[in-house]
Amino acid sequence: MTNSKLPNTTDSIFSIMSNLAHKNKALNLSQGFPSFPVDTILKDYHSEAIKNNYNQYAPMAGVSFLRESISLMMVKLHQANYHPDNEICITAGATQAIFTAIQAVIHPGDEVIVFTPAYDSYIPAIQMAGGIAVELLMNLPDFNIDWQKVIDLINVKTAMIMINSPHNPSGTMLNHNDMLQLEHLAVQHNLIVLSDEVYEHITFDNNIHLSAARYPELKKRSFITASFGKRFMLQDGKQAIVSHQHI
Repeated sequence: MTNSKLPNTTDSIFSIMSNLAHKNKALNLSQGFPSFPVDTILKDYHSEAIKNNYNQYAPMAGVSFLRESISLMMVKLHQANYHPDNEICITAGATQAIFTAIQAVIHPGDEVIVFTPAYDSYIPAIQMAGGIAVELLMNLPDFNIDWQKVIDLINVKTAMIMINSPHNPSGTMLNHNDMLQLEHLAVQHNLIVLSDEVYEHITFDNNIHLSAARYPELKKRSFITASFGKRFMLQDGKQAIVSHQHI
């Protein structure tokens, strides 16, 4: 018998909903499937790379040109400097980035505060590291955070707070006061912050995404994850490729 580290893990909600959509021939809104073809410019980039034999292993941290471009993008968007050689890492998707960050810094017995509802990879990744996920339900119906409840949960075992803004699944965003509260607690209790910002460019009503990179003390102690895939799904192929060129 296989001795699983996560014996009680079931199918993800994405798999369940996708299977139901397929079974009932229904419109599948459970995942962000693009409804448009890949832009021809992006196809051309791929074809050019293949023709020019870009077929070797990439550096472990990712291609240097891409890391340098991301570094410039962070300055442009958030006035935040990240060194491309030792502060930026390319992964096979944001889920891997989240998993890798948690495995790197969470030790057995460490507690991680997770605001729920949350992306369903968070808690298994914490459990895989031997950590304990401490769930805090966001206030309904607005999906905001009661910071006094956060304060009440913090103890000597607390190692990390995970945030997700813009939030999946509600779409709500942390405001300036939220970020200041988080920054204060992270400094006061020497906490690591994992800031999942994959929906950073999908905002509405003139709201501005406030990255952890914008707050100096948070920047020092935060892992920030982003996603090219989410940029690709903005509106259409042309807008997606423009975002790609700006990276």
